[in-house]
Amino acid sequence: MKKLLFIISTILLIGIILFIWVKYYNKKEPKVMDKLLSKNDIDAINSYKEKYQKFPGPSDTEVQNVVRILLSSKLTSDKVEQLLGKPSDISEITSIEENQPPLIRWGYDIGDNRRMSIIFDSNNNLISIHGAGVGFNELTLPPKK
Repeated sequence: MKKLLFIISTILLIGIILFIWVKYYNKKEPKVMDKLLSKNDIDAINSYKEKYQKFPGPSDTEVQNVVRILLSSKLTSDKVEQLLGKPSDISEITSIEENQPPLIRWGYDIGDNRRMSIIFDSNNNLISIHGAGVGFNELTLPPKK
């Protein structure tokens, strides 16, 4: 009987320790995106991601909203991947000017002949976003002041 009570007490103690550890572990530093983006922006991106590559897919307005968020946040390629996931394809764009590093194009096929291409410079900084079938052709970062 004493052994049974000891085993039950030990299991309960381990359960309590795990419960406290999980609560502490989940309260760690907020995600990087929580610092960069507002809750509304994160909600808009999550809504887009839920509809991405599904029929009927995100509306043109939702795609344009995500593009506005990405451009205004001046994100790098690793942050874009955290938000949108892996692109459908990645390719290089070589410059016609000499000694210019190639640009990187990430293509996101939204579905139904719709596409968003995100262009990054050689330092992986977002430069512009091109659209096909989503209500815009090209949107770029505002010029630096």
